[in-house]
Amino acid sequence: MKVNIKAFTLIELLVVIFILTMVSFFTIPALFRETILKDEIALASYLRALREDSVTSKKETQLTINFKDRYFSFKSDKSEKKLTMKEDESWEVLVPARGVIKDGQVTIIFPPFPSEDFLAFYLNRNGNVFTILLNNITGEVEIFKEKKEFYD
Repeated sequence: MKVNIKAFTLIELLVVIFILTMVSFFTIPALFRETILKDEIALASYLRALREDSVTSKKETQLTINFKDRYFSFKSDKSEKKLTMKEDESWEVLVPARGVIKDGQVTIIFPPFPSEDFLAFYLNRNGNVFTILLNNITGEVEIFKEKKEFYD
């Protein structure tokens, strides 16, 4: 009587473990990176939408930043949204016409035409610094994983 036993060899098991390790090595850091950038991407989307709403509707839209109560408020004809700042993060905003703003409240009006001003938002969360830059001429929003300086 012939017995036919099918099993994995040690080499096959090691190859499967190696492949799973390599896949997890590349995917797990990407998951954490997406979590870190989620709020920055949301703010960038709101900024782009405000600028587009003001240009397409030919009406002003506004962004209010309240550092004391820790929130961003986005208001246009189409919608109104609020984004809350987390406790472990600090924000700075560079508005060329007004300079750097760290405390208090500021309201930024987006005119119904492309302007030459830009806005830069600096986020410091647990030692990680991000810059969110809005170009009002083109409407492009960029996110950098460092603090970009614009003035000497």
